[in-house]
Amino acid sequence: FKNCHFVDLQVLKGAATCFYAFIGFDIIATTGEEAKSPNTSIPYAITASLITCLTAYVSVSVILTLMVPYNMIDSESPLMEMFVAHGFYAAKFIVAIGSVAGLTVSLFGSLFPMPRVIYAMAGDGLLFRFLSHVSSYTETPVVACIVSGFLAALLSLLVSLRDLIEMMSIGTLLAYTLVSVCVLLLRYQPESDIDGFVKFLSEEHTKKKEGILADCEKEACSPMSDGEEFSGPATNTWKMDRPTVATGRTVTICVMLLFVLLFIFCSFIIFGADYVYDQVWWAVLLVILMVLLIIALVFVILQQPENPKKLPYMAPCVPFVPAFAMMVNIYLMLKLSSVTWIRFAVWCFVGKLFSTSNILIMYTFAYVALLTSHYLARSVCVCVGTFQFS
Repeated sequence: FKNCHFVDLQVLKGAATCFYAFIGFDIIATTGEEAKSPNTSIPYAITASLITCLTAYVSVSVILTLMVPYNMIDSESPLMEMFVAHGFYAAKFIVAIGSVAGLTVSLFGSLFPMPRVIYAMAGDGLLFRFLSHVSSYTETPVVACIVSGFLAALLSLLVSLRDLIEMMSIGTLLAYTLVSVCVLLLRYQPESDIDGFVKFLSEEHTKKKEGILADCEKEACSPMSDGEEFSGPATNTWKMDRPTVATGRTVTICVMLLFVLLFIFCSFIIFGADYVYDQVWWAVLLVILMVLLIIALVFVILQQPENPKKLPYMAPCVPFVPAFAMMVNIYLMLKLSSVTWIRFAVWCFVGKLFSTSNILIMYTFAYVALLTSHYLARSVCVCVGTFQFS
C-alpha cells in the first residue's frame, strides 16, 4: 500500500512537471482579432485541438510503456531508444528528424502569440508604448516580435531546461485556475455588470479598428439579444430568476473562500499525506471537515441564480467543473518544487515592479515634458519682452 502511494505521488509530480505540454492553446485565443466569428469558432477550435493533442500524448505514452518496461526507459531519448531496444535501428533516425521538426514547430508556435500579447498590453498602457508599434510594410508589431524573440533566446541560453519547464507549468496551471475562478464569478453576476464590461471592451476595440474586423469583434463582444435569453423552466421554484448585486456578491465571497479552502485542502493532502494514510484521528477529522465545507460552498453557489444570457459556447456543469478544475490545478501546482515557487514569486514581483515603474516613468516623462514646455514658454516670453523693450 505504501509503495502504491509512493508511485501515485511520483506520477502526479511528473504530471505537474509535464503540464507544459498542454500550453499553446492560448495561440488560438490570441488570433481572435483575425477570426470572422470568434465567439463560435475559437471555443470549438480550442476543444478540438485539446482533444487531438490529448489523444496523441496518451497514445504515445501507452505505446512507449507497452514496448519498453518503465524501469528500462531511457530518460534522455525514450522514443528513439524504444525502437533500438527491438532492433529497428532505422526508426531511430526517423524519430530524430521528426523530433527536430516538432520542436521547430513548437518553437514558432510559442513565439507566435507573444508579440500579440505584448502589443495588446502596450496598447492598454501596461507596457511601454513603443512595443505597440505596427510596421506599415509587414502590418505586424515588429518591435514586439524582436523584443520577445530576444528575451526567449536569452532565457533559453541562461536558464536550464528543467527550470524553464517547471516555470511554464506553474504559470499555465495558475492561468487555468484563474480562468476557472472567472467562469464561476461571471456566470452568477447580474447582467448590468457584464453588459457594461462587454460594452466597454467593444467601444475600446472599435475605436482602434475599422472595416470587417471591427464589425466582427463588435458582433462577438456585444451582448446577446433578449430573444436569445434563457427561457426554460426554473429548476427551483423558490430560486430567483435573475442574479442581483447581492447574489453576485455572495457568489464572489463563496468563490474566494472556496479558492482558499481548496488551497489548504490540497496542501494538507500533499504535505500531511502520511498522517492521513496512517489514519490519525485528527487528520481524518480535518479532511472530513474541509470536504464538508467545500461541498457547502459549492451548494451555496449552486443555489444562486445564473445569468440568463445564452452564449454560443458555455462551460458545462457549473459550478462543479470549474471547482474541480481549481482543485486539480492547485494540487498539481503544489506538487512542483519549492524552488519553482520561489522563482515564480520573484518573477511575479519583478513583473509587478516593472508595470508599476512603467507607469511612474510615463508620469515622469509627462511631468518633465510639461515642465520643459513651461520653462520654454517662459523663455520665449522673456526673449520677446526683451526684444520689444530694446
